[in-house]
Amino acid sequence: MANNAVYFDIATYFNDNGFGVLGVDLFGATWGFNDVAEVDRQILITDNGTQSGELKELYERVSFQVMARGAANESPNVVHNRLRAIHEFLIAQSNIEINGVCYLEFEIENGPANIGQDSNSRFMSTANYYSFRNSIKN
Repeated sequence: MANNAVYFDIATYFNDNGFGVLGVDLFGATWGFNDVAEVDRQILITDNGTQSGELKELYERVSFQVMARGAANESPNVVHNRLRAIHEFLIAQSNIEINGVCYLEFEIENGPANIGQDSNSRFMSTANYYSFRNSIKN
């Protein structure tokens, strides 16, 4: 069984746990609808890469980035707190199944941090994580 892109699994997991709606305010790989004011507030998950397993030969080490973007006049603290809620949820998870793949615990590479504003004056925060995953064999 081929594994999905990590961003797809994580975005699905966030959707299933109430952190956004896929294709509305939760996206993988690229921001959605950059010029539409109604969807300024978005969460984006991107892949950072995959390495061969360090934990066990059966697992691969995957890393990903989660970004939160606010509305044009939203404070950086509000955006940071939105990402902080995701962060606290994610690091509490362990040994979970997403789309037929087992993800072991999520480790922090860089915790939530404000990275400034985009070209439309919307504040953004980012965090980076890694995990080990393996297809679940039935």
